Amino acid sequence: MQAARGTAVRLVGGQRLSRHDGTGALTGMVLLLPKGWEGLYVLNSYEPCVTAALTRIVRRGDICLDAGAHYGYFTLLLARLCGPEGTVISFEAQPDNARVVRANVRANGLAANVVFEQAAVSASDGTIELHASSSGGSTEWTIDEGFAHRAPTPSPVRAVMRVPSIALGSYLASANRLDVIKMDIEGAEAEVVPALTALLARLRPTVMLEFHRPVGWPAIEALIDSGYEFEDLNGDALPTPRGSDDVPYQLLARAQRA
Repeated sequence: MQAARGTAVRLVGGQRLSRHDGTGALTGMVLLLPKGWEGLYVLNSYEPCVTAALTRIVRRGDICLDAGAHYGYFTLLLARLCGPEGTVISFEAQPDNARVVRANVRANGLAANVVFEQAAVSASDGTIELHASSSGGSTEWTIDEGFAHRAPTPSPVRAVMRVPSIALGSYLASANRLDVIKMDIEGAEAEVVPALTALLARLRPTVMLEFHRPVGWPAIEALIDSGYEFEDLNGDALPTPRGSDDVPYQLLARAQRA
């Protein structure tokens, strides 16, 4: 793959971002990224199995939700897949990350069909504590304090911040359609998915879930109770899991046909 060329550095909320030509599934788009992230998001195929699964299941005109957007890679991909007839609702709580998502949405002219919320998805509306993972990476902010500090080796404690929180059930209470949810919220699926049972029963979206063992198990129980079946990212059926060890890191949950 030819390396995408970075261009002039710009500042977004104090962050120095460089502009890169998108590659692979984002060819023809641009990515604004902090220094060092081009290797993951541009020069190599980023999460190719997730990208392929979303490409397979999202259709033009779909209504999609990206919970845990980081710098906006999958927000951009979903916007491309659902097209101008569709809508992407994107959530990212960490303020620096959120500014990058906004910049990428603007840079690609997607403001008309991407709704961005700088907030954590949660079980309730209001404000909530957002914890940095002990790994120190910008991808691992979570509302689950135990998950944030799960590493067995002690590490410096990073500051906790308070951020807005949004309960998806109330946020989408008047929605009459939701086709796909992509959720990567670092263990908080254990709180968020069980709070979505009414929405899942009403709108029956397909859920692309990144599962964080073992804390995420309540999310799987809630999906089973809501009449969902599971597939791997290739679309092959998975047996109903009996515990967290039976659940792959990434999977699809589809509503059973009536």
